[in-house]
Amino acid sequence: MIKIRKYIVMAVAAMGLTACNGDYAQPPVPEPEGGIEAIGTGEWNKPMGVYQVSLGAVNDKLTEDPWVTGYIVGWINIDVSNVMSAVSTEFTVPATVSTNIVLAADPDETDWSKCISVQLPSGDVRNALNLSSHPENLGSQVTIQGTTGSKYCSVYGVRSVTAYKWGAEGIEPEQPAPPATFRKVSTVTAGKDYLIVADGTKMALPLGGNYGYIQAEDVKPVNDEISLKEASSYFTLTAATGGWQIIQPDGRYVYLSGTYNSFNVGSDASVDGSVWTITPETDGTFSIKNVSNGKVFQYDTTFGSYGAYSDMRGVLPALYEKVEE
Repeated sequence: MIKIRKYIVMAVAAMGLTACNGDYAQPPVPEPEGGIEAIGTGEWNKPMGVYQVSLGAVNDKLTEDPWVTGYIVGWINIDVSNVMSAVSTEFTVPATVSTNIVLAADPDETDWSKCISVQLPSGDVRNALNLSSHPENLGSQVTIQGTTGSKYCSVYGVRSVTAYKWGAEGIEPEQPAPPATFRKVSTVTAGKDYLIVADGTKMALPLGGNYGYIQAEDVKPVNDEISLKEASSYFTLTAATGGWQIIQPDGRYVYLSGTYNSFNVGSDASVDGSVWTITPETDGTFSIKNVSNGKVFQYDTTFGSYGAYSDMRGVLPALYEKVEE
């Protein structure tokens, strides 16, 4: 048994995790079944286990706090003591404290010395995980993200939990949009993705809300091409009766409403004001005109944003089509 523990601690250190052998308020938690194979890296799909956390393990290679998985088996009654012990650890519900829970590797664990403490900060995490409001959580497996390597209630545990997910894995981080290259064109093709760029450098950005003037971001075309690290600012042009429709990356259609010069976006493809004509100009720009009211898509240099106007007060945009690999 001593050799197994030695090898596991060595494996933790080899993966960038550091084992802290400070004083414990309880005996060291026994090694999990599976030995070295049970060691997690702290990543969302390879969370650390109760045993690692009990050693004070951290992972400095992660850019964020590590993920830890375990079963909710109880809570620490801080009204009895702020030190986790056989006296203060409760394995029954309902709890009278909402600020913490206790995790173990076994859902039926009732030995406090085989558990770790978890601090629940106020907010969504506490509201969802605490056993005072949710006694039904007892015995459930949860994977949490928080700070390890320090003590809470005098034992190594997880502090300042910021995220959670029920089950054996954490939340997969969102992947950035892949890089892409867009090339300036003189005609448009249905179903293709385009950057809308006026004045040579002002790239239109999709609307985040439901309406407003379209904001711009500076880009630097090189040889009539624009390369983006994250291709998330394009608009898809699709053929429609009487013209074209402009679709944002989130699937919403760009349209005009009433007498406003600003834009609206929505999921209804049939809404009035969502059809545009797209006509190439001799200078390489395009006249993008709304079929319903005749207003033209322009970049207003005074306000530094895109609007749709009845008069020519701004700059017409050029279109850059996404280059297919």
